[in-house]
Amino acid sequence: MRAVKFLSGALVAIALTLAPVAGALPAAAAEPGFHAAYFSESSFITLTPGQTGQFSVGYTNTGDQAWAKGQTGKQASLHTASPLDNPLDHTGGWGVSWAAANIYAVQANDLVAPGQVGFFTYSVKVPITQAFGTKIFYGRPAIDGVGFMEDYGYYQVVTIAGSVAITSITPASPSTNNKPTLNGNGAGASETVSITDGAAGATVGTGTADANGVWTVTLTSALTGGTHTLFASTVTKGQSAGSFYTVNPTTGPVIVNTYATSLTSLTVTFSAALKCTSTTGRNDLTNINNYFLNVSPAGTLGPTISTATASTDCTQATLALGSSLLVGKTYTLVTYFLQDGSGNGLDASGTSATFDVGAPALSTWSAKQDGTVTLTFTKSMSTSGGTTGSQSVLNPSNYTVDSTTAASTTTVSCLISGLNGCLSVRLTFTGGAASVMGASGSVHTVGILNVIDAVSGGQTLAPNPTNRQMTTGS
Repeated sequence: MRAVKFLSGALVAIALTLAPVAGALPAAAAEPGFHAAYFSESSFITLTPGQTGQFSVGYTNTGDQAWAKGQTGKQASLHTASPLDNPLDHTGGWGVSWAAANIYAVQANDLVAPGQVGFFTYSVKVPITQAFGTKIFYGRPAIDGVGFMEDYGYYQVVTIAGSVAITSITPASPSTNNKPTLNGNGAGASETVSITDGAAGATVGTGTADANGVWTVTLTSALTGGTHTLFASTVTKGQSAGSFYTVNPTTGPVIVNTYATSLTSLTVTFSAALKCTSTTGRNDLTNINNYFLNVSPAGTLGPTISTATASTDCTQATLALGSSLLVGKTYTLVTYFLQDGSGNGLDASGTSATFDVGAPALSTWSAKQDGTVTLTFTKSMSTSGGTTGSQSVLNPSNYTVDSTTAASTTTVSCLISGLNGCLSVRLTFTGGAASVMGASGSVHTVGILNVIDAVSGGQTLAPNPTNRQMTTGS
């Protein structure tokens, strides 16, 4: 969880629920007809000097006038703040294609009607000479040519990482162990390594690096239930990138799986039924504003969510995307505000899930004298259409032996089921020891054609066709 800070004198931290801050008083009244309420924001990011990252924040149009991109007196933009409208970060080299020296970005949507959410996306770059630590970017929405809207104390943080690094955490996350052991390197010789819960959070453990900068720290302060971002830092080598660690048990529903059913569609499954009765319900499974897609690691936005459709039992949502996922990329789906029928929100450890979009491949393969070939894939392969489906892993026509179609002498069965498909198949040729695979020690080339995966946007094998030489075993 993170905190929103209000800019009224000293900065006062409150718990962030990724919703408009209850009871918050704006710093100044909005102009008549134009109003905004904080909705959500992308994750804080960690960068090294010279690297570029991206932020996004959403505001709900709570006024009675639409925000119109490109129209003077109606276009919404996100201005710098603290102090208001300052150009200091831009002139200091942090700005990347900002709308102006004092404006991060204009509204991403062409039109944001009252009640809709408008997003503002902008990039920052860490100057090469920047010292290790953190950098905060404050912002406030405005209507160009009219005036500022409400101030909800929005800010985003960049952690400038040093050479010290966390290489592993044991036990593996998630775990019921609330005092894990962290291992790492990159510290100065014999330097003290401090572990903090959050980039600027409390110290939860310390240790000493060896002469090569390698270190091990077992936390001395217990972590609370949920997901934490742990950082390692030293005086001379700066702060590491954040490493996630989740403490179980969970107390509410969680995401149990997310995968791409196509390049423009996602499916997310939850551990319990959630509210799913209204597309405009604040806590509803079908409200598209409850989902945010990032390219992983955090720093770049993924496609927007166009529609969200719930399954009949309300444990699953199918999300249509506004643009295509990119093959070879890893994405993180983040959820907000979702609740079950009793009003319990998702547990902090299960509000997001990571998945990759990439071509599947063969991981293992073998042939035996009894006339069988076993093929195991790195991703669950589609079984759509069964033994006659044109791209089904169960269709004998999708296999060859020594460049000859094997369909007439082959049956295919699934050995290990996978998500929406099959991870491992067995090809059985007729004739036993006298089968097409021949006697023990004979070498054959088995080819796989057309088959697609079931969970990464319908990708074909890489390369396609995939041929593997196999020596018949006993």
